[in-house]
Amino acid sequence: MLRITTIAMLTVVLTGCASDVARERIARLEPGMRPVQVDAVLGSPLAVRRDGDREAWLYCIDGVLVDELVAARFEGGKLVEATRGREYDFYACDTFLEGYTLPSS
Repeated sequence: MLRITTIAMLTVVLTGCASDVARERIARLEPGMRPVQVDAVLGSPLAVRRDGDREAWLYCIDGVLVDELVAARFEGGKLVEATRGREYDFYACDTFLEGYTLPSS
C-alpha cells in the first residue's frame, strides 16, 4: 500500500513540473507582443503554421509524464493569444505538430 501511495504522489509531482514551466512562460505573454518578444519568452517554435497575415507558433514542453502543447497565435505580426493543452500520449508532440491548423478567422 505504501508503495502505491508513493508512486501516486511521485506521479503528481512529476506531471506538475512541465505544467508549471508552461504556465509560467505563458503568463509572461501579453496580447500585442511582437514575434521577437514571444521568441524571447518561449524560444524558437518547433513548427510554424501560416495563413496570410495569421500564423501560429507551436511548442512542446516535454515533461516527465506529460507534454505541454503550446500554440501562440499571431495576427498582423502581433500576438493574439497563447493556449496550452496537456497530453499523456507518448507521441503527443508529433501528433500536435502534424495536426494543428489555424482556427478560421
